[in-house]
Amino acid sequence: MTVDPAVATIAARYGARVSNAGAREGHTGAVVAAARELAAETMLTLPGDIPLVEGDDIRQLIDVHRHATGRGARAFTIVPARDERGSNAILCSPAAAVPLRFGADSFLPHLAVARRCAIEPTVLRLPRIALDIDTPDDLGLFLATPSPTRTRALLEQWRLRLHDAMSPTATG
Repeated sequence: MTVDPAVATIAARYGARVSNAGAREGHTGAVVAAARELAAETMLTLPGDIPLVEGDDIRQLIDVHRHATGRGARAFTIVPARDERGSNAILCSPAAAVPLRFGADSFLPHLAVARRCAIEPTVLRLPRIALDIDTPDDLGLFLATPSPTRTRALLEQWRLRLHDAMSPTATG
């Protein structure tokens, strides 16, 4: 779900179904709309502020979820934020099985609502998904973690530009 045409073009290039339903209402609005559209299918939701996520993280999440669905048709797998307050990845089968609501303190409420929906949640701790960028401290942790990400390259480029702009010869 996105209202950004550039993101929609990139996603479509990779075969993703793209919709703008609920996207103007933020992460929760987009996820609720996606769950409604996907209803009986499995849905994975990730926020856009987890720059360290890698394919291996997604594969591990899917494998753990697949094991959980082997115990029953309904499953709920969640990766908490590093502070264990937020929810940084959720894989839900079926998509509409658990009503989702995101925000700074969504992790424990998501566990509780899954249980109210008669699904025992599977909690998976994945450090690269756990680091989201919400605060300056989060950004500092990200910068202290070596990574070949585009996010890091952009931040390094900005840092160089800022350094150049603040040098004595630039103000001269």
